[in-house]
Amino acid sequence: MTVDIFKVSPWKEFQDKDWPWTPQFGYPQDEYYNNNNTQLDEVFGVAPEHLENFAQTNFDIFFISMIRQQPGQCIPEHCDRHYQFKKKHGEHLKLVRYCIFLENWYPGHYLEYNSEPIVKWEAGDYIKLWPNVPHRSANMGSRAKYTCQITGVEK
Repeated sequence: MTVDIFKVSPWKEFQDKDWPWTPQFGYPQDEYYNNNNTQLDEVFGVAPEHLENFAQTNFDIFFISMIRQQPGQCIPEHCDRHYQFKKKHGEHLKLVRYCIFLENWYPGHYLEYNSEPIVKWEAGDYIKLWPNVPHRSANMGSRAKYTCQITGVEK
């Protein structure tokens, strides 16, 4: 399976300043994955203005969030449950999640979607994560990895 890469346009450089990051943990957890190696920070319901505008242009309804993953942390293989979207908008059959890379790829940053590795992205690139397709994320680099997730019903 080939993973299609799309591009947000126009793009503005991401700045990590004054975002209300909330500590979270990746799931599922087991004997290998636990609160020590699945830590991440997430911002719910807000993102840079150009990404909010991008979401409004491409989605009828949506929920937006951002993830900051520090070095040495991972999110084990999972299928998204779209909890925040469903809490706000209820159940919808045609959900998709855009995973937008907020900065250029850095060595050690990794995303895998349906067993396909994704690396060497550029800031503003995104992939579409469809429901029930497994994916995972890791940061084995030496600086934080940032993504923005827009979950919703496309126009």
